Amino acid sequence: MSAQHTPGPWRLDEERDDYELSIVGKPTWPCNRFGIKGEWNVAKIDDLMEEYPGEAKANARLIAAAPDLLDSLESCVRFLNKHCPGADHLLPAAEAAIALATQEPAR
Repeated sequence: MSAQHTPGPWRLDEERDDYELSIVGKPTWPCNRFGIKGEWNVAKIDDLMEEYPGEAKANARLIAAAPDLLDSLESCVRFLNKHCPGADHLLPAAEAAIALATQEPAR
C-alpha cells in the first residue's frame, strides 16, 4: 500500500506548552519547526487539555503511534495471507481498519 500520510515515526512533543499537545513527524517536504530542520506538526490536541489532560494525552499518544500501528497491521495481514490460510476469519477486521486509515478499499 502506498502511504500518502507523513511517514512515521511520529512522536508526542509535550515540552512546548501546557495547553496543547503536538504530534510531530518528518514530512517529505522541506520544513523547520522551532529550529529543528525537517520536523513539523502532524496534529495538535488542545480542546481537552484544560479539563481532561489525561484523556488528551492518551489520544495524542494513540495518534503518534498511528504510522507504526498501520505498518504493523499491514505486516500481520501479509503474514497471515502467506502463512496461515486458516486465519481468514481474522482478516476482515484488520483489512477494514487498514482501509479506514488509507482510504483504499478493503479486499
